[in-house]
Amino acid sequence: MTRYADYDLHLHSQWSYDATAAIRDYFHLGRERGVRALALTDHHLMDGYEELAQVAAEFPDVGYLAGAELTVHTPTGAFDMVCLGLPRQPTPELTSVFDAYRAWQCAYGAAISANLVRLGHNFPDTERMTVLRSYRPPHIIARQGCTHVKNAVLRQALIARGVAPDPEALAAVFRQFRDLPVYPEYDAVLPAVRQAGGVALIA
Repeated sequence: MTRYADYDLHLHSQWSYDATAAIRDYFHLGRERGVRALALTDHHLMDGYEELAQVAAEFPDVGYLAGAELTVHTPTGAFDMVCLGLPRQPTPELTSVFDAYRAWQCAYGAAISANLVRLGHNFPDTERMTVLRSYRPPHIIARQGCTHVKNAVLRQALIARGVAPDPEALAAVFRQFRDLPVYPEYDAVLPAVRQAGGVALIA
């Protein structure tokens, strides 16, 4: 007999640039599989919190935590931090952190387009937005802007547009990228999480 854990504390919904799952589907599955609690930890932001709270009210048998997966830049590289127990109303410090991630998402996407254009490929911001619209809901794009694209979707789109014939050749194109913005710094992000009452765990 298949057994499932009675909690899941690392879930991404369609509010993440790289995911397509609906929040409601997690609660349906949670109820079906006897999950006592789940945590929404979308990448970089907590834009799905209001939807999470509304859906959770319909599933009182499935508890929830709110959080985010915040990737931070450190002197030794980048680390994915699962941050749990963040407040519905962010503190001023946490708001500044989310503003930094919001700007980073758009800047990183713009840098990808700029690099491809520099290398002679037709993938400006308008083309990137076309790809984003192929899998991201309009209300989320309206909230988050022209962000970077899910890696698998980006690879598929660039191969389809003739940037490279296959994933290996495309990887060689990516290795020519430069001036990609780094993630927000750990010494700004993690103190803001702790001050807001959150807990940070390495993913």
